Amino acid sequence: MKKSNFIKTLTITGSLAAGILIGGQASFAAEHDSSLNIVNNLTGSLHLMGDRDSSNAAADVSSENVVNFQSQSGDDGGGSLQAGANAKAGVSAEQSDRGNDNRSSVSANAGADVNAMTKDSEDQSSLDAKADAGVMAEAKSTEDGDMNNANLGANTMADVNAMTSDEENQSSLNAKADAGVMAEAKSTEDGDMNSAKLGVNTMADVNAMTSDEGDQSSLDAKADAGVMAEAKSTEDGDMNSAKLGANTMADVNAMTKDSEDQSSLDAKADAGVMAEAKSTEDGDMNSAKLGANTMADVNAMTSDEGDQSSLDAKAEAGVMAEAKSTEDGDMNSAKLGANTMADVNAMTSDEGDRSSLDPKAEAGVWAMTENDEDSNKLGLNAMANVMADSMYSTDNNDSNNSLMSNLNTGLWIENNDDQFSTNTNLDLMAGLSAMSSDDEDDFMSSLALDASLNLMLDSEYDDNHDSLLNL
Repeated sequence: MKKSNFIKTLTITGSLAAGILIGGQASFAAEHDSSLNIVNNLTGSLHLMGDRDSSNAAADVSSENVVNFQSQSGDDGGGSLQAGANAKAGVSAEQSDRGNDNRSSVSANAGADVNAMTKDSEDQSSLDAKADAGVMAEAKSTEDGDMNNANLGANTMADVNAMTSDEENQSSLNAKADAGVMAEAKSTEDGDMNSAKLGVNTMADVNAMTSDEGDQSSLDAKADAGVMAEAKSTEDGDMNSAKLGANTMADVNAMTKDSEDQSSLDAKADAGVMAEAKSTEDGDMNSAKLGANTMADVNAMTSDEGDQSSLDAKAEAGVMAEAKSTEDGDMNSAKLGANTMADVNAMTSDEGDRSSLDPKAEAGVWAMTENDEDSNKLGLNAMANVMADSMYSTDNNDSNNSLMSNLNTGLWIENNDDQFSTNTNLDLMAGLSAMSSDDEDDFMSSLALDASLNLMLDSEYDDNHDSLLNL
């Protein structure tokens, strides 16, 4: 006997639209025109489908509202006003069942936009603002495989623009902001698997500017931040894993100037962190990682008709650490890395004087050790640089001063066991220079000091003996 299937399909759609027009070409005092326009739209749909083994349902609803207003004067002032607003919203939902597989999802979105502008013969102002928001959620489940999965996402955005101007002055503002969140979770019962994820991101951007006939000011600021986290777990396989990531960034630019003076500032900052851990019991595997990085950058400058000043500062730092361990395979490993750097530049000058300073510093450390046929490594590095300059000149009274200092150090040690081997490197250099001169007194002095040291040792043993020493 032939098996028959029962199939049913139902679709419902609806649409509602309304439009209102008020005051079209309404006249006041014979020289004023005003108009108002309002539109409302609402739409919706419903879909139902199914048979003996599966079913599906989906629904969509959306709404839109638009308002526009305009007013204009025909007198000597020539003033006008324009304003508009738009709002949208929508919701979608879906449900499906197929045997032991179930799925549900829902999403929602909303947005708004506002525009306004006024102007006359001399002045003008405008405003534009936008905002959006969206949310998404989804869930899945199976009965046979005991699998459960859930997803969640959210996002928001805002944008504002404002401007005013007249015959002599002008101001503007631009601001933006974004934010997003993501979350996910998974679970299985038979395989004892659990997993969770989380992600967050934010962004902000602000721009501001003012100007008149002789002065101008501006500001630009940015900020970013992001966080990510993840965790996993299994019981039968004895597997555990965790991850964490974070990142931040900030950027600021500011400038002011007039007919004689000018000032500017530029500042930046970055930071990043990452951490990870793993563990297994049957395989006896353990692993841990850590990473960190920071950076800062500052630039400042001021100047007028006779004077000038400048500053440049930088800083960097980086750290990394890692550890591994296995018992059955007898593997052990450890790593460590660190790095720092600083840079400073300063200078001032006017019509007769000059000063300058440039110091630098660097430091680096690295260490690594391994087992299973032993291996050891160590690295050390340091560098320092100092420069100073001063000059004076007024009515041929000249003076010049200069100082330079330099220091470099380097150390590297390596040891390999299992048929013995070792390496050693050592570098050291120091330099100092000084000079002073005065043209009026015909005076000059100079001092220089240099030093250098180099050491290298090399040895190897495996039925062969080799050693080397350099100084």
